[in-house]
Amino acid sequence: MLISSVRHPVPPLVREALTRREHEILQHFAQGAGEDTIHHRLQLRPKTVSKHLEHIRAKLQVHTHLDMLVAAYHRELVPFIH
Repeated sequence: MLISSVRHPVPPLVREALTRREHEILQHFAQGAGEDTIHHRLQLRPKTVSKHLEHIRAKLQVHTHLDMLVAAYHRELVPFIH
């Protein structure tokens, strides 16, 4: 199983470090939206969405989109979607 059932609460500093927009983009990404879809939905430039995702990965201390989603789930930043 890729995602263990053990949840790791997000440290307050990480939760607070995500901006409102970063959290919004993370939610869309976790629901399966790609960067192109997110930029259309939120009326942002593609580069802006890409930069936000880069900042989210840095704040979660991960390197890939998959690791970002796993870390966000474990830290209860996004719900697990079946």
